[in-house]
Formats: sequence, structure tokens, C-alpha cells
Amino acid sequence: MSSDQRAVYLFCPEGKDYDYDQMLQLAVLKTNDPSIAEVYADGWTDVPNDIDELISDLPKYSHVYLLTLEGLTEAHLKALVSEAAIKCALYNTEWISSANSNDFRALCTVINAREYYKELRSLNIRAGMKKTKKHVGSLPFGHTRLEDGTIQEIPEQIALARKVAEMYKAGFPVMQISIKTEGLLTPRQIYGLMNHWGVKRA
Repeated sequence: MSSDQRAVYLFCPEGKDYDYDQMLQLAVLKTNDPSIAEVYADGWTDVPNDIDELISDLPKYSHVYLLTLEGLTEAHLKALVSEAAIKCALYNTEWISSANSNDFRALCTVINAREYYKELRSLNIRAGMKKTKKHVGSLPFGHTRLEDGTIQEIPEQIALARKVAEMYKAGFPVMQISIKTEGLLTPRQIYGLMNHWGVKRA
């Protein structure tokens, strides 16, 4: 496990239109933890940080909050708990750091009992979108949509957007970047902008 850096995972079921920012606010409220550094999510096409990326990034975190158990399999839970302590914000357990604990088995029972569970499909949704010059989905920060459906940068906002990209590439936690912009960019807007520009962390 790393130093005490924490992440949170959100999920939006296929066919639903959950508000990402409200879900994140709920997670922050439920966890009451100001040390959350990054947000990972499935179900929002403009937020690229999914469960697979969270598992890949686990060495960075000591603890991972799961807002719900939606979208997760027993295999996901085992992968998560192998590197970090986990806790479901809507399921009353202590921090779980072993796959052999009763609390871990209880979470698996909840997951396995869900008849409505479906395989993760956000990657397939993104991969299946037609390649077009028209921008699909939410507009990234600092951009406006033209009449022909293409998008154009807004000069007054793009300078801030580029500073955000530099902080992101430098490894600043997204929650911290959002605070540094004094709320002008939400975590979702930051992830969406980085996804649009293809910006990756080093």
C-alpha cells in the first residue's frame, strides 16, 4: 500500500443518466473524507478513469471507497483488496483489507445475489461510437459547439484549461486541481477535458 492517499469509485448503470457531479458529492458526503485524491467511474463516456484503470493504479492508494457495489464483480473486489483497504459507502462495514474476512464475504454475497448485474460495457460504448468530426457528448471545458456540430476553443478559457492539463500531467490529484481552479472546473470537467485532448499522466 502507498501513503494514505485515497480514491473513490462511482458507477452509472447502462441506460441510466445519473448526474456525475451529484454522485461525487454524495460520495464525499457519505465518506466524509477530505483526503480523496482521485475519482474513477464507469458509465460516463466523458470520464475515462474506469475500474480497470483503478485496479492498475492501486499501488498509488492505501484506501478505496466504493459508493455502491453496482458494476463490480467478486474478481474486482479481490483485485482491489489485494492492494488497498476497501469500504462501501452504502454498506455498513469497517475497512476491509483481507479477502478472507467476514465483511469481504458479505460484500461478495451481495454482488452474487444481484440478478440484474450486467457486465461492464462502458469501453464497448466508447469503442462503438462512430468516428466523426462532430463532437459527441458533453462539451469539454474551454470549448463551444458551432452550428455544424464541430467544436471550437474559447480563448478566454483555454489558458486555464492548459494550466489544468499541465497540473494533470504533473500528477496533481484531480480533486486538488479542481480546488485550485476555485471551482471553475469540476472533477468531471477535468477528466472530460483530459480525455478530449488525450492527455495522459506520466
